[in-house]
Amino acid sequence: MKNKTTFICAVLLLFNVLYLMSQNTGYTANTWYKINSRGKFVTKVHASGDYSEHDVVIHIINVYYNTAEVTYLSEFNYNHKRVKLEWGFTGNNENRYVVVRLVPVTASFANSFVFEDVSDPTFDYGLTVIDASLVTPITPQNRLFVDEWNGRVGIGTTSPDSKLTVKGNIHAEEVKVDLSVPAPDYVFKEDYKLKTLEETQAYIKENGHLPNMPSAQEFEENGMELGVMNLKLLEKIEELILYTINQEEEIRKLKSKDQEFIFLKREVEQLKKRVDFLNR
Repeated sequence: MKNKTTFICAVLLLFNVLYLMSQNTGYTANTWYKINSRGKFVTKVHASGDYSEHDVVIHIINVYYNTAEVTYLSEFNYNHKRVKLEWGFTGNNENRYVVVRLVPVTASFANSFVFEDVSDPTFDYGLTVIDASLVTPITPQNRLFVDEWNGRVGIGTTSPDSKLTVKGNIHAEEVKVDLSVPAPDYVFKEDYKLKTLEETQAYIKENGHLPNMPSAQEFEENGMELGVMNLKLLEKIEELILYTINQEEEIRKLKSKDQEFIFLKREVEQLKKRVDFLNR
């Protein structure tokens, strides 16, 4: 019995020594942990909870005066529930440190999280529990977010509402958009009812925008679908071509009538000359 007790004590002592030597795990959810190591780190964090897994790669800057910055380089959630990491800082000036805690989102509870430095897996972050009253929350910047459960990716946002959601500018050499609606070649079919310019003018006067185009309010509320909008613009361009063709036909008719008028005018002048000659 004595040997068994001694063995258990030795195991507990070893566990405590290892824990003190490498404090990279936050064992308690909803508890703030201070990162006692200072510097610039690229860190992998694995967190778990009730039917939830949460993996992030983050860049921590905690070396400059009054600096505590956290940037998410990538974020991945899988399984059908969610937990998340919350961030903050404690202290000021050269004694400012980054703090972190794990909380449930849609999971009923959160378990724990583990830090691992990307360049040095043996690095010790020195996580220690800190009182919540000493914490000032911060919002980390986000670069890439993967919502595996809904099959969505967010860049610059953690709330993607489409397969790919980008909060910011996109620079690309080419963008190809598959069409979900027919191309507007129907404008050139004989049965297409092209509004007259008078009808279009009346519509604009009443509604404040072109027919079959969203209003400014609709743009503000719903944004713009690139593929659909390009087709609507093409429709308007094709209608303009038809207006131009119609106007060209009217101009030809007017020119033809003008030529007829000139011919008739010359005939009248010649007849007047003959009449004057006969009256002499």
